Amino acid sequence: QHPSTPSPMAHSQDASTWSKLLSLTWSDANRWNMQQPTPANILDYFCERTNPFYDHHCNNEQIRMQRLNPEHLLSMQGVEYVLLRFQEPILFVIRKQFRKSPTEVIPQSLYYIINGVVHAAPDLGSLFNSRLLTTTYHLQCAFNSLNSIVRHHPDTGYSWATPGSGQGDSSGAASGASTAAATAAAASGKATGTGGGIKKESSVFQRQRVDALLKEWSALFPSPHFQQQQQPQQQKQQQSQQQNQQTHSVNKKAPSA
Repeated sequence: QHPSTPSPMAHSQDASTWSKLLSLTWSDANRWNMQQPTPANILDYFCERTNPFYDHHCNNEQIRMQRLNPEHLLSMQGVEYVLLRFQEPILFVIRKQFRKSPTEVIPQSLYYIINGVVHAAPDLGSLFNSRLLTTTYHLQCAFNSLNSIVRHHPDTGYSWATPGSGQGDSSGAASGASTAAATAAAASGKATGTGGGIKKESSVFQRQRVDALLKEWSALFPSPHFQQQQQPQQQKQQQSQQQNQQTHSVNKKAPSA
């Protein structure tokens, strides 16, 4: 595909009309099969009045009505269609452009003909929007899939319940199994006379996590009692520093023996 770059001066259609043209196709199977497509006659095929991509007020139409040589297009001003590229006999690329002088033109849009079917090449804005929407859609699907298999436990932290990890996809089943195990352990504790409670030591992850949280909260919300205890110590440190500075200054002023 050849993306085109339509400008406000180039297009008389608004954005909604142009988006509709991107979804249209046109072909004339009878004429395509009867007339062998060549670079010399492909513009005649494209400039059919039933073609929705063809502007009837272009310079090509005036040349056809007046039966003039196509070379007269170079001396005219306005919208015209020219053959840009081709790969005979399958692919032909037509460019719509605004001619200002024999040597200056402003490209407006591109159209490509593949085996007799005319398509409008998307502009750069439509092409980028389509690629971005496709990318964001697949990213959202990936995030939804990951969110459905993430698991969290106070002992081990976060984990992934992948199909090969042995963890169930249902959190209810896992919680039900852990509840049943806790009940069985409590019953066995009562039977053996150990007090009936489940005594499980905290893991390294739990201890480190709790210590980090306590340190963070103590820094954000310091205790007033602790601050009052620190103030006398800070005052003593300041006084000692001041005395050391005074002693140092006196030693500097004293004459050397």
